[in-house]
Amino acid sequence: MFIQELLNTPWLRHCGEPITLDIEYDSAQLSSWAEVAGAYTEDWETLKHDQFNEIIFKLSSANQREARHWSDLLRKKKQLVDEHLSEPISARILGAGLNHLFIDTIKFDVYMAGMELTFAKSGCNLHRFYRSIFAVYSIGHWPCGWDGGKYPDGFLVLF
Repeated sequence: MFIQELLNTPWLRHCGEPITLDIEYDSAQLSSWAEVAGAYTEDWETLKHDQFNEIIFKLSSANQREARHWSDLLRKKKQLVDEHLSEPISARILGAGLNHLFIDTIKFDVYMAGMELTFAKSGCNLHRFYRSIFAVYSIGHWPCGWDGGKYPDGFLVLF
């Protein structure tokens, strides 16, 4: 299922167009590529890193016997993300004149969404942070920041 979603996603093709998406966070929409770099702040990176750490913490307290199986699944997810995202994302990011580092950032977001999905299917109770931002990517937009307060207060910035 995850691979099909990767293949069917119109990566960043609808940025700047109106967004119609029901996600669990309030949101605000940017109107230009130029605004994206300004919205992508250290606070946004910190928030995503904190969510990553929460996932790792929950997994480290889970059954260690399953950890090896999960590691194999994650390696496969990462490979899928690398294989299917590099080209379409690179074309959009570089075509918009943005820093190439955004390519790896987007791939990481998608990888983390796959990780959340994998562990949720295995019975781990994980927050849906990365799956929620993947929902934005999956309709061709970009979740590129958090503003208006410390998470979970505030809103997701979308383009």
